Amino acid sequence: RLLKPVCANVDFYSGFVYSMLGLPEELFTPIFAISRISGWSAHRIEEIVNVGKIIRKHGARIVEVNPTYTIVEKKGDTEEILKLYRSLNHLDVVLQFVRSGRIAVTKSLVETLDKYLEERMKEK
Repeated sequence: RLLKPVCANVDFYSGFVYSMLGLPEELFTPIFAISRISGWSAHRIEEIVNVGKIIRKHGARIVEVNPTYTIVEKKGDTEEILKLYRSLNHLDVVLQFVRSGRIAVTKSLVETLDKYLEERMKEK
């Protein structure tokens, strides 16, 4: 039976450095966690702030913005592109859809796309 090789990351070497510094092994895990808390916190805050935001959730990007519509682009396989399309189409905001992954989304003249989609989600 073949075993999948474990790729060493920086934390693999950190344990060696900690032991060379004479740190007790029971501190290895807390040091690891402390070094990650800011990143974990930033990700959680982003999740809370961006809850339900379709563009971010689908890994799409905004490629053009003008007063009446925004072009959103999603690269990936057809199914991923269709998931984004269905999410936006459910909100009745799609002006145009191109299978290459570009979707023109209507929006208010005043608010940003995120705010507009958030309001549409509340209505649905």
